[in-house]
Amino acid sequence: MKKKKKKVPLLLKSSAGIIMTAFVFTAILIGAIYFYIKRTVITHYEKTATELAQTIALTVDGDEMEVCVETGEKTAYYESLLTHLRETMAVNTNVEYIYIEQLHPEENYSVVIMDTDTEKPYQLGEKVGFLEENRDKPLSDLLLHPYTSVTEYGWLCTVSAPIYNSAGEYAADVSIDLSMEDITQQMRKILLKVLMIAVGVALVIVAAADFAMNHGIVKPITTLSRAASCYDSGMLMQDFSSELSRLSNPTGDEIEDLTVSVQKMETDIKHYVRDLTEATAANERVSAELNIATNIQAAMLPSVFPAFPDRHDFDLYASMHPAKEVGGDFYDYFLLDYDHLAFIAADVSGKGVPAALFMVVAKTLIRNQAQFGLPPEKVFSKVNMQLCENNKGGMFVTAWMGVLELSSGKVIFANAGHTRPVLAKADGTCEYVKSRAGFVLAGMEMMQYRQGELQLDPGDTLFLYTDGVTEATNAADALYGEPRLLETIQKNPTAEPREMIESIKESIDSFVLDAPQFDDITMLAIKYKGEGTNMYTITKTFIAAKSELPHVLEWLDAMLEQYECPMKVQTQLDIAVEEIFINVASYAYPQGTSTCDITCHFSGTPTKLEITFADKGVPYDPTKKKDPNVALKLEDREAGGLGIYMVKQSMDDVRYKYENGQNILTIVKTL
Repeated sequence: MKKKKKKVPLLLKSSAGIIMTAFVFTAILIGAIYFYIKRTVITHYEKTATELAQTIALTVDGDEMEVCVETGEKTAYYESLLTHLRETMAVNTNVEYIYIEQLHPEENYSVVIMDTDTEKPYQLGEKVGFLEENRDKPLSDLLLHPYTSVTEYGWLCTVSAPIYNSAGEYAADVSIDLSMEDITQQMRKILLKVLMIAVGVALVIVAAADFAMNHGIVKPITTLSRAASCYDSGMLMQDFSSELSRLSNPTGDEIEDLTVSVQKMETDIKHYVRDLTEATAANERVSAELNIATNIQAAMLPSVFPAFPDRHDFDLYASMHPAKEVGGDFYDYFLLDYDHLAFIAADVSGKGVPAALFMVVAKTLIRNQAQFGLPPEKVFSKVNMQLCENNKGGMFVTAWMGVLELSSGKVIFANAGHTRPVLAKADGTCEYVKSRAGFVLAGMEMMQYRQGELQLDPGDTLFLYTDGVTEATNAADALYGEPRLLETIQKNPTAEPREMIESIKESIDSFVLDAPQFDDITMLAIKYKGEGTNMYTITKTFIAAKSELPHVLEWLDAMLEQYECPMKVQTQLDIAVEEIFINVASYAYPQGTSTCDITCHFSGTPTKLEITFADKGVPYDPTKKKDPNVALKLEDREAGGLGIYMVKQSMDDVRYKYENGQNILTIVKTL
């Protein structure tokens, strides 16, 4: 558990702040005075040294100095000058050294002519190298430019003045080292006095500021804080006079304004809490209604997986994640018959409750029209007209609808302004389905939609989604995008539908991270597994005569036994085949006898059997025969129609077509 930080009183903080400010002010003041005095004294000493060096230089004979350098001998003038310089040092107690030298800047050394040092003087003609800071400087920068330095001989101010010969040329120079050690003692005395004065002034300022701070700021704020701490939130809904409302802080400044503001805030909070209580109750009712709406919307979308546990020729999975409590996206799938699966992914404009209501209408209309057996483009055309009626809200729907023929893998589809699906092939390749998108639903009346086709091979997966997937945005406002979606699917293109959708959702979440979801995310994946090794087709031709019926049934039963067909189903098939074959034998060829081709097609798991009867007899569609009213007594019914009625009732599907001069009747039954 984190240790609670100890509170520091405001008075202590303010006093510490004032003392610290006074300390800093005093230090800055002393420092400024110190550097000002130091700079003034140094300037004075440099000026004094320069004037003294120039005075001496004027008294020295430059020609004599050149002679001494050339001959290396000390003349009588040399000795008298040395005595004179030493006397000058005795008079000027601050002069440490006086020496005459001849500078050679190009070689960075000087030739000593005269040194007043009595202990270890430089000898006439001795060469001395320049200090590092004087190297490579011209003669003009070395003369009459005083500088201070701390050396083994102490703190010195050094300056050199030129000595000229009779021709007015540089012959030598006089250098003076002026001691500045006295400055240290003088400055210490001055700083001590300044420090005592500054500390005294600082103490007075601290005391005055602390008194003003305590009575003008700290005490009123403490009073306000104590009154505010007595604030009782439990009495907000009651009429009462609190200590805070009775407080008076007549300071005549911002603290008085703060007190008035806090008192007003207390009053506003009371009003706000009352309004909030009422609004919370209303929001709870709305929230409860939204929860119900969320549950209703979730119930409208098929969400039980596996969706068709008895079908092994395909697999599918879908998910919808709304951006709000309810969303405008939807998906749907349903079997139109045993061999055709319809599936839809759609996105309603907008979000929230309006989009959810429009979604319910659109989903219901699409399913209703599709179950009439209409192809996708006709479904969209009719639904578009219905949605355009009284669409005062100006809402619209993008949708992609396909119908998969399970026996062949062929998909017919229509696109109403929706995102392109992804086709993940069994060989590992992935691509977007290329097709022209039509106009959105509910956007304009009388729109006609185009139909497209694509072929699914066993192991192929078709992935549908809404733009909430590709337009998912992270904190940097970057889109998830179609390339990233395709890349995610390509990592495992043969994955099962559920695994594929979950991996895409994980990829979206890792891309978006903590950024809010702005749009509904809906995905639907269908994997076509095909008929595989269970597919078997055989065709046999029989004479269209009643006497051939035993041979037909014997041939059929032999194949059914191989597929371990249950006896109940076998009996239903025998009755259906007998009814159809007898009808062909009796009515197809009124002028004589011909043949009937019977094809048995076994496919899928569980096994689906399609039996097709093909004859070249009189065109006749038995499926259009009106069903008899089985509720009537036998003597009250119209003759005929009972046999084909029994076939339709016992089979999964019965369909007829007349093609290439043949009657083709197909019955379908799951074994």
